[in-house]
Amino acid sequence: MKGIEHIGVRVRQSGTVTDIYMNLEADGSIRHRNANFEMPNGWETDAYLFGFTYPEGADPSNLDAITRYLYFDSNCLRREGKVVLVSLSKVYLAMIRHGDDLDVLLQGQPVINALLRVSKKPASMRLNHQPAKVPYKSRRQVVTVRINQH
Repeated sequence: MKGIEHIGVRVRQSGTVTDIYMNLEADGSIRHRNANFEMPNGWETDAYLFGFTYPEGADPSNLDAITRYLYFDSNCLRREGKVVLVSLSKVYLAMIRHGDDLDVLLQGQPVINALLRVSKKPASMRLNHQPAKVPYKSRRQVVTVRINQH
């Protein structure tokens, strides 16, 4: 998969599909809106690399079908205007949904405040391998994640 601002690959394995994209505008030297790219399939991000996994046969434009997200060096990801990730700082994120549970690995700057989209409140959440509270805002369908390493 390729476009003027991105290249990508689609991997099919064991009943799942993973799409991985590299943003050619986000080489690490640009840290503002010019690094954002909008793909024809509705994704908008400033991530250097991002990917998502969904079951084979599912519609990848349905955010509720996606079971795993991966972002490198990003503070925003949207799909057709819906927030998937928003943060005031650049982050590295792996987010995996296991049924009603959510595993989040989040790294970046010492202080991180982020919103992550999940369609319903997770029964449990682990943040960086530790059990965490699930501050869920149902109207916006987001979990608030805060890390302060100071």
